[in-house]
Amino acid sequence: MKAELIKTNQETWLSLLEYYENDSRDLYWEEHRLYGLQLLKYGIEQGFDRYFRAGSSAYSLFGHDLKELKKRLSIQVPMTLS
Repeated sequence: MKAELIKTNQETWLSLLEYYENDSRDLYWEEHRLYGLQLLKYGIEQGFDRYFRAGSSAYSLFGHDLKELKKRLSIQVPMTLS
């Protein structure tokens, strides 16, 4: 894998990690934010950031050439209002 692609992938994880660390909207969001932080930190520790891009939704993929996204993992956390 090219070093440039690895660096780009890692930057997406760090950007999303920073977003989750600094976004505290309300108590409802807090539970999901903490889960997201755990998931991101685990992914980085395991080296997933070398092989996958990170984004907050499918919308984040629109800025990339989809032909380049040969490896993709989507994790969806149901967001229900109680």
